Amino acid sequence: MPNWTAEQLAAIEENRGALLVSAAAGSGKTAVLVERVLRRLTHPQNPTDIDRFLLVTYTNAAAAEMRGKIADAIAARLSSQPDDKRLRRQLLLVHRAQITTVHSFCLNLVREQFAALDLPPDFRIADEGERAEIMEEALETVLEAGYESEDEGFLALSDLLSAGRDDRRLGQVILEVFEKIQSHAIPDEFLGEVAKTYAGEDGSEKHYAVLLAEAGMATEYGLASLDLALAELESDPQLQEAYLPAFTADRNHAAALQNAIRQGWEQAVAAAQSITHDRLRAVRGYEDKEFQEYVKGLRKNWRTVADKIQTRLLCCDKQAEAHDRMLVAPAMLALIQTVRAFSKAFATEKLKHGVVDFGDLEHFAVRLLLENGKPTALAKTVSLGFDEIMVDEYQDTNAVQEAIFNAVSRDGNLFFVGDVKQSIYGFRLANPYIFLNKYRAWADAGDAADGQPRRQNLTRNFRSRAQVLEATNYIFRQVMSESLGDLGYTDREALYVGANYPAPQDSRYNTEVLLLDTAKTEPLDAEQEEPLQDTDKTMLEAEMVAARIDALIKEKLPVYDRAQDIQRPVTPSDIVILLRSAKRQAAIYRQALEKLGFGAETDESSGLLASSEVRTIVSLLHIIDNPRQDVELIGTLRSPLFGFTEQELAEIRLLDKKAEFYDALQLAAEQNEKAALFLQQLAAFRRMAADMPVCTLIERLYDITGAQGIYGALPNGAQRQANLLAFFERARLFEENGSRGLFRFTALLRGMAERGEDWQAVHARTGGGMVRIMSIHKSKGLEFPVVILADCAKAFNEQDLRAPILVHPALGLGPKCRDLERGVQYPSIWRQAAIARARREAVSEELRVLYVGMTRAKEKLILTAAGAKLASQIAKWAALLRLESLPAYALTEMRAWLPWFIIPLLRHPAGEELRELAGCTVLPDSNAPNVFDIHILKPQQALETLPQEKQVEVASTLLAVHTILEYESPYLQDIPAKLTATGIKRGYQAEEAAEDTMPPRPEVQLRQPMFDRQSRGLSPAERGTAHHLFMQFCEFDICAQPGGVQREVARMREKHILAPEQADCIECSRIARFFSSKLYQEGFANAKVRREFKFSVVVPAQEYYPVAQTAPGETVLLQGVIDCLLETEEGFTVLDFKTDWVRKQDAPARAEKYREQLEAYAKAVEGVFNKPVTGRVVYFLGLGMEIWL
Repeated sequence: MPNWTAEQLAAIEENRGALLVSAAAGSGKTAVLVERVLRRLTHPQNPTDIDRFLLVTYTNAAAAEMRGKIADAIAARLSSQPDDKRLRRQLLLVHRAQITTVHSFCLNLVREQFAALDLPPDFRIADEGERAEIMEEALETVLEAGYESEDEGFLALSDLLSAGRDDRRLGQVILEVFEKIQSHAIPDEFLGEVAKTYAGEDGSEKHYAVLLAEAGMATEYGLASLDLALAELESDPQLQEAYLPAFTADRNHAAALQNAIRQGWEQAVAAAQSITHDRLRAVRGYEDKEFQEYVKGLRKNWRTVADKIQTRLLCCDKQAEAHDRMLVAPAMLALIQTVRAFSKAFATEKLKHGVVDFGDLEHFAVRLLLENGKPTALAKTVSLGFDEIMVDEYQDTNAVQEAIFNAVSRDGNLFFVGDVKQSIYGFRLANPYIFLNKYRAWADAGDAADGQPRRQNLTRNFRSRAQVLEATNYIFRQVMSESLGDLGYTDREALYVGANYPAPQDSRYNTEVLLLDTAKTEPLDAEQEEPLQDTDKTMLEAEMVAARIDALIKEKLPVYDRAQDIQRPVTPSDIVILLRSAKRQAAIYRQALEKLGFGAETDESSGLLASSEVRTIVSLLHIIDNPRQDVELIGTLRSPLFGFTEQELAEIRLLDKKAEFYDALQLAAEQNEKAALFLQQLAAFRRMAADMPVCTLIERLYDITGAQGIYGALPNGAQRQANLLAFFERARLFEENGSRGLFRFTALLRGMAERGEDWQAVHARTGGGMVRIMSIHKSKGLEFPVVILADCAKAFNEQDLRAPILVHPALGLGPKCRDLERGVQYPSIWRQAAIARARREAVSEELRVLYVGMTRAKEKLILTAAGAKLASQIAKWAALLRLESLPAYALTEMRAWLPWFIIPLLRHPAGEELRELAGCTVLPDSNAPNVFDIHILKPQQALETLPQEKQVEVASTLLAVHTILEYESPYLQDIPAKLTATGIKRGYQAEEAAEDTMPPRPEVQLRQPMFDRQSRGLSPAERGTAHHLFMQFCEFDICAQPGGVQREVARMREKHILAPEQADCIECSRIARFFSSKLYQEGFANAKVRREFKFSVVVPAQEYYPVAQTAPGETVLLQGVIDCLLETEEGFTVLDFKTDWVRKQDAPARAEKYREQLEAYAKAVEGVFNKPVTGRVVYFLGLGMEIWL
């Protein structure tokens, strides 16, 4: 029988009302939940059957694990009471009990009530790919309807988001709004509330409240900085005499603003806009420059926040707001209407296909269970079937799920358990504020009256050593608050030791903080001349981590094995490296470990298609579909499956430099046996593909090429084989979902690649003996003897805040204002409020992610970070400690985890090295727990535990690899190194000139509809691709003859240049119209014609990215492909074919949208040939119309 703590016992036995259990990390919440169920089953007076519980968790794996633990607990109790008939009955009932996920519960309900929802009885759940295809089909329908309607609001929306060339961004915004509003119980009602804001029916009070709160925090920080500065000046009469007037004026402004913020919006805006800054008087002959800069820095704090308040927070009075509403209302109301239309079209398309998605299940359940916000008769019937509803991981719920739980509950029979400090799934639309609102409103269990909801905390941690818990408490007591983390870290939230470990005071288990200072490093090898100044930080940190792991293994750090009740030396499988994002860094850490002889089990599951073995099979499928694809063909030949060397490929290329590689390969086959054998195999594969399902074709490819054996023999072979099998399974599901044929499958793969999408790779378990590398999100719910929380200096990702229209679940839409009369674009008050709230929520979640990472450790926790500017950064953070209390505003403005634990550690007794590096004299905290070891290392020091030969090997590797550079401005690292001409946005500089923002996130192309092509044919985009392909490979002279286009289509179909579906969609009359046009007859007659002219030129980055204006030396690689380039003696003419659907009267305006693209083409051609471009022309094939630009 476990020894339950008083807190646990209260959570187990409390039954006087709804109960919220706030269970800290490692507090045994699962054990409490199981025991609570068991005691309800065996209650002597009022027992409950297991099938009268609704026990909800958030993954199928967690539900299965919970069911197993409850079954084990019943079986264990039955072993001591073998004659208990009731327990025997519960053991039989447990396998049909409602221990389930939210989706499974909703699915069962919807299947039972399909008729009430007008669903077919055999409906099924669409997979992600099918859902995306149906979604994009509905999107295309809605967009076409919008254009045809010629609604002014829709056209304004399109113009706002078209980026000057197409409507991809518009489609993205519609989809983003649709997806994000699904977290609301009734999404359409939410859209209605948002519409009232822009229609002028509701005010912007909630937006005011957000901006006033943000401005209040900023003002408080600025005021504290000024007060400290004034106090410091009292110690220096010379400086005080010069600076006191300006500092006093600043303080008066700050105090007046603080008072105005309390009064309301108009007063606050007026006060903010009246702020001025007096110039500081010169101080001649003043010697203490360091103190002078320190005092000026305090004033700079105020000036920085004052500037933010004036320009971003309190910058718009109600008159200006009304003007902005007039500018944005047509587009925003049109967006709302379009999202509603899309929602209906999407639902209709899903109904046609007989499918639903997971989001539908929850919303269908709400429709069945609630009417006008009250439970339906069905809900009351369902609720009678449950004596208690238990929800695990409640911090990750959303409004839809909350509505379902409330609808099926009765008489306070709700039991919620979770930990808001571990709410880290905001990207899945989890809403921690549902938990927080209850936590703040409900009374403690001991104080609540009968029938009233109550809360109970579980604070004792049974997972970790005291060193881990005290380190976590020390940091989070100082940084977590209502402003940062959404919850104050008080004694109620702190972690208390519940586990018994041998040698509890052993300093070897202290939490380590390892900071790698990469500035001005010296070469490890004395013979090397170049210092390691530009070495890749990530690689350096990975090498440091690998060296520390090597040292832990050599030191034989004891870890406690509970199963055997012994201490044993730590092994690699006891150690995990946790990363904020393992997608890119995991491979670097794995390589660093492998250099030292350690295996690594990585969490590189982000991309199945990104893996080299699957990428090879994809390339092979592409050339089976169409061998005239040079990149795919060369990739296939170079792969381990066919083994062509670079030399062999070069020799093939030299046979005919101008021909396509496939033609060159055919020439090579006349004398090259290896090339001939490959072509024979390829021909056989193409014959098989003609009448074989894709999954069967892939299976045959594996057999014939020996792919499983070849890749299984390579490093990490088990993972490679698992990826190949997973790809086969994806192909099988593709066929099962009704799609057929290699062409459609490769089109799906090509579309996914263009959009940057991928399938989840399958993680192959390789057994013990390996260090694990995973993301913190994947580690949630797990525990490890040794945790290394690495890459803590990584900047947070704030790409979502740069979206063209922000979507916030409480504040609605946040657009930019475009004032055409003034020619400026700027953020609206609604956008500024959404940015402020979203950023605050995002940094709070980042702090919770750090908490989750730290609390995974059982015995040893190590925090690591690397940076080239540690000294200046730490000195800046140390200045915050001079203030009376740590300012919440300054902490929320941090953009990485590192300062959140460095700032508290600056006043820890173990932080001497930090204080020395920062040059500060902070008084150490004498009450701090002695649980930290802090070291600042140079790369050479980080490797000193390794043998000399290993040190030199690692250092030479670091000198050779530079994947991340130190930029003068962090904005520059967001600028891509490569830009395509078609990706240039018209008027980007003009549109963004009025707003100092970072570049928008890269656009991805929306997938065009692919489902049910047998009846619908190719999508418009695919028809356009087919026409471009025809114009690329057709013989112009033949096409100019009567009937020539038809003959060329037949030839290209026979030669497999065009797939049958593509050949069938070619509109020969439109093509023939081009060849009879004046443009072709006269323009092509006396010109040298280059088709599909590919170019790559280096251009200044500032021409396309405003943030690069301050870095004139920065360049980007501009690449593109010109459809036709006509060369005459006078110069070049650039011709671009367009297959856009456009009306004749709109053609000039549409052509104008391509001006930037053709200007880029022209600039590239002039740079390559040193010859002018005299003409730029867009030819619309659909209209048979040319537009000269």
